[in-house]
Amino acid sequence: MTKRVHGGTRCPGCRKQAEICVCTGIESGETTHQLAIIQHPMELWRSSNTVGLVTAHLPSTHLFIRGDPDDEFALRKLVAAPGTRGFMVFPEPGAAEVGAVAAAMDPAGPKPLWIILDGSWRQARRMRRRVAARYGIQAVSLSPDYTSGFRV
Repeated sequence: MTKRVHGGTRCPGCRKQAEICVCTGIESGETTHQLAIIQHPMELWRSSNTVGLVTAHLPSTHLFIRGDPDDEFALRKLVAAPGTRGFMVFPEPGAAEVGAVAAAMDPAGPKPLWIILDGSWRQARRMRRRVAARYGIQAVSLSPDYTSGFRV
């Protein structure tokens, strides 16, 4: 467990408070797709942070902290890797739907790298512009077939 500056002990796995650690209930999963998460540094220790859960469930997930030079270099290498094609999952006008893009990809061609942004909407928009400009990555969006009941 790690100690935060603002108090409280956090689990290094799920990053939840020690009292509500969920690591023992997480089962590892596998996916045939590559998943990369670019996390804004302000999100790292938020109590609502779910990135710890995703990376614990899918150990093959790549996690990058925006602004970290080592992570920026590793992301650049991952996006430019032969046989890989990056897609930014981000809701913007004209973005193709993820399922349609995945279905249209040639199984013998480049493997998709789905890039997810973790931050507030404002942080995500800025990260989207920065990553798109740097790597020329196409945006794709999710089209859920239900309406969320979640309200802020």
